[in-house]
Amino acid sequence: MIKICLLNAENVSEDNASALLGYIPEERRNCISAKKNPADRLGSLFGELLVRREIIRSFGVKNTDIRFEHGLHGKPLYIGSDNFHFSVSHTKSIIAAAFSDHPVGIDIESADRKAYNIAKRCCTADELAFLDVSDKKDREFIRIWTKKEAFSKLTGEGIGMDYRTFSVLSDNRITIFEHSGYFISAASEYLSEYEICICTAAEVSDHFGGRDDIFC
Repeated sequence: MIKICLLNAENVSEDNASALLGYIPEERRNCISAKKNPADRLGSLFGELLVRREIIRSFGVKNTDIRFEHGLHGKPLYIGSDNFHFSVSHTKSIIAAAFSDHPVGIDIESADRKAYNIAKRCCTADELAFLDVSDKKDREFIRIWTKKEAFSKLTGEGIGMDYRTFSVLSDNRITIFEHSGYFISAASEYLSEYEICICTAAEVSDHFGGRDDIFC
């Protein structure tokens, strides 16, 4: 089972975001604060908080006791369980996080993003042929791109992969769905069922705010 959490941080103020940074270790806090784009800062912040909230709920640990390490290709892993895997993606102010007991990758992209012009740089011959006859080239390309991104996050290689070396047109390790104008893809070698939960920034903030036992 893959659990996918979606969160819209569009209305979160800079003041509220700054307060929530206090629940993240200094190194990550500095990394997030250094991002120039406000949407990137919010996406990274709430992506981290979603992961921490899920770990606290799943294992009953304190936020201060949560530790991560880097696995193959630098993919972050939770130190505390070999059966807890996660992946995070964000675009604009929308954050998607996936959790599973097997390695997982997730990506989210706006369904109306115009990016077909880069297709030749990241698509296989069969994918290009598919796009060539489509009357919705941008939309179909984003579907392909999102699936490739999710798979690259599953392996941990990220954008370092050569996306022209693998096709996702019929890859049963990847599922994709559309929600509120966004494509969300999840990838796993053990892909089966998935569930979607919609949470708000306020719910995540309330989970951390005012609780001494989870202060960083």
